[in-house]
Amino acid sequence: MGVVVKAPRLTVRNQPIETGLARVSQGPRGYDIYFGGKRVGSVSANSSGWHIYDGWYWCTPSEPDLGIEYMNTHITRAPTKEQARDECLVYVRACLVLKGLIKLKRKKL
Repeated sequence: MGVVVKAPRLTVRNQPIETGLARVSQGPRGYDIYFGGKRVGSVSANSSGWHIYDGWYWCTPSEPDLGIEYMNTHITRAPTKEQARDECLVYVRACLVLKGLIKLKRKKL
């Protein structure tokens, strides 16, 4: 019998909690977005001062092999981290679909 290889999935994880002295000044945790174990995006709180947060932004690194280009939404922030996460997922999915790495799922009516 052949080896079954699972297709890479797009997953979202909470960012880890800081440990030690870094925990004293830790801000709100965001999300990290992975595709096949490789981080392809992150959602973070926007700070406008010491522990003053006024929105959430997301950014993606440049990953030419995955078809993902660098994007940073620091200027156009989202009001909630869930909205920023959803915007990032839409962007990453669109890039992966264009590269042909995942298929677009259509909803049945």
